[in-house]
Amino acid sequence: MTKWLILAIIISIVMLSCDEIPFIYVEKSVSGNKTLVYNINTAGGINETAFVGVISIVNELSANKDGQLQKKDYTIKELSIQSANFEVIANQGNLSNTLYISSVVVKPAYTAAPIPFMQETSIPIGLTSIVPQSANLLFPGVDAINKSLAAAVKNRDDNTVWSVDIRGRGTPLNSRINITVKLKIVFNLVYSYCEESLFVIDGPKCGK
Repeated sequence: MTKWLILAIIISIVMLSCDEIPFIYVEKSVSGNKTLVYNINTAGGINETAFVGVISIVNELSANKDGQLQKKDYTIKELSIQSANFEVIANQGNLSNTLYISSVVVKPAYTAAPIPFMQETSIPIGLTSIVPQSANLLFPGVDAINKSLAAAVKNRDDNTVWSVDIRGRGTPLNSRINITVKLKIVFNLVYSYCEESLFVIDGPKCGK
């Protein structure tokens, strides 16, 4: 078996010596979250805004995720939302025991009105602990963001930004709510690149 393997390698080297070393087409994906932070301190209603953009998502996903993203020129093929979750941290002076989120809406640059992104939910506020909770995403908001991301990828537009608004209140009603809310949105990035291959001569190829 070893002899046949060595022979195959030698044959490959001889064949390649008469031609260019091929570059094969490689496609991979990587997932990671982009965290939006809301600092809330009020005794009334909550209406807080954070912003997220394509360039910040790509930077977040490419940092320490896959060595290929640092070493090679790559092309983004697709960027989309997978899921989301909340983390609620109680700050000193907080008197609320529950965060009630009545709505989470997004507003991509091309829309005139905010679009529902997540269902209403109630999250208990721990005195000292971080309380994680999955978010139930709504199709209109997810679809709007994914379409915005697809357009940005197609047009190579790194400047696409949209707002994400959280609305709600603390309970009991009118109690002081002093918390930090982290909304972690999980994105998936599909990318491709050309890789020099000495021995693999089958499969899709691409130019230098």
